[in-house]
Amino acid sequence: MIAPYLVSYGLKEFRTALQGLTRPFPDVGRDWLPAFRGAGVEAFPTYRGREGQYALLRALRLPPNARVGVPILTHPVVWQTIVAAGMQPVFLDVDPVTFGVNLADLRKKRDRLDCLILVHAFGYPADFDAVSEIMQGKPILEDCAHALGSTYRGRPLGSLGDGSFFTFLFSKPLSAGGGGCAITRRPQLGAEVSRLLGEGREETFLHGIRHSIENLLVSVAYGKFCYPLLTWLTYSRLYRRASTEMSYRVSPSLRMRRSDWGVVAAHIDHWKVECKKNQEFWSGIRRRLPEGWHIPPEPEWGEWNHWLLPMCGPTQEATAHGIARLRSHGVGARLIYVYSPEGGRAYGYSGDCPEAERLSRSVFVVPAHSGLSSRERAHIVDSIRLLNPRHGRTFPVGRAREA
Repeated sequence: MIAPYLVSYGLKEFRTALQGLTRPFPDVGRDWLPAFRGAGVEAFPTYRGREGQYALLRALRLPPNARVGVPILTHPVVWQTIVAAGMQPVFLDVDPVTFGVNLADLRKKRDRLDCLILVHAFGYPADFDAVSEIMQGKPILEDCAHALGSTYRGRPLGSLGDGSFFTFLFSKPLSAGGGGCAITRRPQLGAEVSRLLGEGREETFLHGIRHSIENLLVSVAYGKFCYPLLTWLTYSRLYRRASTEMSYRVSPSLRMRRSDWGVVAAHIDHWKVECKKNQEFWSGIRRRLPEGWHIPPEPEWGEWNHWLLPMCGPTQEATAHGIARLRSHGVGARLIYVYSPEGGRAYGYSGDCPEAERLSRSVFVVPAHSGLSSRERAHIVDSIRLLNPRHGRTFPVGRAREA
């Protein structure tokens, strides 16, 4: 089965990680991320994306129990990090066309907010000017977990708001197994982020070895032969129940691990946006989508990095059937935020985001990463025909829902 993510961590990366443990973290400066050179921002290496988010929230010096807006259709780690910073999440609905923040709902809830986490969902650039106008000068932090390489009116996502954060975990555009960064264009905010990153202990040699071994095992699990077993486990009822209740903690040390820096630096040197190649692949998929199925349109105000391909069926049942058909044909399609609304209830979500509730059960991703071969891309495009309910046999409803 074709995995939805590219996990590029082998013995070379393992050796690089171990070498990093034998020396102090290098002085990389504030201009080390190529995508932001000349953008007038400072980049700070962090433990992961959540630690970058935490440092920025703390550095803003918002009032106690500040209220931070965040779309409910995103990874629970985002609002759990808001709580870890001593603040309260205010959940926002999403747009059914772009899968990003719903501007009408944001306008309705604006007066309740002290800050906004603007998630560029699936790397799709949000309409920053419209969001900024609604927020009326209140701080905006960009969640760019999927957005490296995307732009807004010629500027890289992450350079627009008061600050932004990226993560370099395996399911992200720059896949290094760990690490992240916090970015800001405000010198005072950057100075406070730098101070916070200086607190806490450095990674120990033992922790670094364990982290590197774990990354190597994840790489094996996402391989062609092991991924079918992995995906069977993650779709089990037990796993789904555990995922809903999972707590994502912020590390006591916010700085990037020495075992991650070498891998991140090596992958940055070879990473590039493959928008044109991926756009051609996406165009083939769009042409074969049955009526009623939806992929967000190309944005008028920027460029989408075409790294993560979200797709939405006309109904929840159609989505379930479609995922089952694609998976039976060797395409690793999967729902991505199905647990989010349920998981948000423990953090104050009251059920007032109906579009996000619907989309959490209808939006899924198919493999679209740069590691796909030409043959795999052709197979995925050809498999899109299976989404048409008139094509082939129909799976029983019970089995489809398990998909």
